[in-house]
Amino acid sequence: MFPATGVTTLLSGTSVDASTQLTGTQLPNPATNLLLSPDSSTSVQVTYEQPIGTQYHKYDGFRITYGGQERFVGSSDTSVVIDGLQAGISYTFEVQTFSGELADRKYSTPATGDIVLVDLFLEANATTSLSVAWALPSIVGSGFQIRYSILGASSFTTLPFGPTVTTATLENLEPGQIYRINLYIVTSEGTDLLAGAEFQTSKS
Repeated sequence: MFPATGVTTLLSGTSVDASTQLTGTQLPNPATNLLLSPDSSTSVQVTYEQPIGTQYHKYDGFRITYGGQERFVGSSDTSVVIDGLQAGISYTFEVQTFSGELADRKYSTPATGDIVLVDLFLEANATTSLSVAWALPSIVGSGFQIRYSILGASSFTTLPFGPTVTTATLENLEPGQIYRINLYIVTSEGTDLLAGAEFQTSKS
């Protein structure tokens, strides 16, 4: 027999208000640990974790909103690539859990993050030298950093640049190696990844 409305019932050691269980007025718990990473100059990988405490507050999926658009994914999808974006502008992403049918759908409070996509151009100067160029983003920082290493290496080399610099040259590279090059913007809060690319140097 179902408990009456307004009765507090103890289930698995947790106190649950039965009126919440029957009326369905409880909003789903929010997604956690939202992370935005550039996938390319026109796409972003959106990663997050499932809500905490879903034993009694179930949810049916996630809504991702960005740039006036929205995308719905299933409850098991916690990593999504959003493409068709534009480089050089700032995007605000919001991720919400939802429950219920479309006509009576309920949404959690959003997990929010910002990201700017930047074009990164690579051109070989010689076997051991590489030119890197990028466009200035819409956000202003105190400078840029390029971090590069042979793909899979545990350490990397960091080159700092001023806030108006848009070109750099990487010297003394090893022939025939694949390098990972990441561009960061430096702000008062630290560094944020703007773009990344891989490049293989010539063997001779």
